[in-house]
Formats: sequence, structure tokens, C-alpha cells
Amino acid sequence: MSRLSLDKVLEVESHCLSINNSALILGVLAGTLHAFIKKNKIHWRGKKPNFKTGEKDNNSQLQKTTDLGINNMTVFKRMDRGMSYEDAINTPVRKYNKKSDKKAGKITKEQLLELSTLGISRRGAASILGVSSTLVNNKVIEFGIDWVGKPVHNDKGQRDPNAIKNKCELLGLNKSQVYEIKRRYKVTLNEALEIAYSKKLKKVIGV
Repeated sequence: MSRLSLDKVLEVESHCLSINNSALILGVLAGTLHAFIKKNKIHWRGKKPNFKTGEKDNNSQLQKTTDLGINNMTVFKRMDRGMSYEDAINTPVRKYNKKSDKKAGKITKEQLLELSTLGISRRGAASILGVSSTLVNNKVIEFGIDWVGKPVHNDKGQRDPNAIKNKCELLGLNKSQVYEIKRRYKVTLNEALEIAYSKKLKKVIGV
């Protein structure tokens, strides 16, 4: 078995390999190399974090997400819907409890009146406002609003073409992403539809 020397070890360390791989190159056991590194107080740049001892990989997306206080599954689901990692971590987390409803601020009658005519459900309106559907229902009753946002179906099964849900289906868009664009860029739902459809076209033609 090869005898370790400081020059040889430092030369291998410069390649930023893991301790296991470096030990193979030097012809020694990983434990022997680890003891040599510890004895000579060498900062091993290629060392992988030992999760069993609580070490962290600060460059990993998981650790960055954890440091930001965001649920990693939330980020994963957003990326699975087509978001980039940066968009996924920068999109505000939706809140659906009483405390978050208080933090979300007062919902005005004007806001609900506008949303009630856009062909979306009360749950969809809650998603746009970032509050619970229970709060929206209570406010609709309190303000005495005649909610006409549900898609219209007649006896022949025809749908209301102006409903946002049906527009999304017609254009092949994800309704949740349209709501996300509206909330992020503070635009109307129709403008959010145009943005979402424009992004879709760019992907199709490869721009």
C-alpha cells in the first residue's frame, strides 16, 4: 500500500475529487486518507457532506429551499408544472388558514364583484386573492353578491365561451399557471391569458 506524502495528497486534492475517489488514486483506504487529512488540517474541497453527522450541502437546491423556509415538495410540484427553480422559490406561498386570511388584508366588495363575472368558481377567486375559499364564501354572503362566475351550461350541454376555465381548455393552458401570472404581474385575467398563451407559442416555435 502506498505511503502518503503531503505533496501527493495536495496534488490530488487540487482536482476537487471526493475522499473515496482520491483514496483510490493514492492507493490507500478512504479511512487512512481521511485520518491524514484531519491530522494535517487540510481543507478538502471535494469532500461530500456527511448527512448522517448533520453536515449540509449548501450548494444544493434542497438546502437553499430549506434555508428560505419553503417546503421542498412545494418547489418540486411547481417545477413539475414547468416553472424554473428561481420562479418556484420566488412565487409567494399560498395560505389557506385563518391566520393567513387576516394577513392577506381586507377583501373588498369591488374585488369580488370583478372576479364574480370572469367565469371562475369561488375557489378560483380564493386562489387569485391568496386566501381561503371559506373566507371568499363568507364575504360573498356578507356583501350579498350574486355569484355568476360558474361556467354556464344550458340544456344542450354547451359551455359559456367567456368563462376563464373554458378559455384555458380551448387554448390548452393550465388554469393554475394563468392565475399565478395574474398574481405575480398584477394584471387582469385576460392579460394573464395572453401572457400564458404567448409563452406557450414561444415554446412551440422554439423562440
